[in-house]
Amino acid sequence: MLLGGDEFMRSQEGNNNAYCQDNAISWFDWSNLEKNSDIFAFFRKAIAFTRKYTVLQNRKFLAGVDEDGNKMPDISWFGPDGGRALWRIQRLASSVICSTEQRRLPNWATISSISS
Repeated sequence: MLLGGDEFMRSQEGNNNAYCQDNAISWFDWSNLEKNSDIFAFFRKAIAFTRKYTVLQNRKFLAGVDEDGNKMPDISWFGPDGGRALWRIQRLASSVICSTEQRRLPNWATISSISS
């Protein structure tokens, strides 16, 4: 989840309820955009990537069940050995397969990540 201003490292100094403050906590300091142009470039690429691959645009919670009758759960998690993901062990590479009805990709997409 992103908050407006995250794309250039805007901070509310830990205040997650700053909407009612009319001071520097809730104001946008647009000079941060130039200072943090590298993170802004990353956000632009991440948004473009998400727009390109519709499987990443799900608006519903994935439950790990076959909801469309294709005999595949909507999401499956795997450990580095291809077996069941072991969530209690940190710092393991994991993969996920998402099934989708959208056709910009095949009816599945694989996303790999390393959690820390």
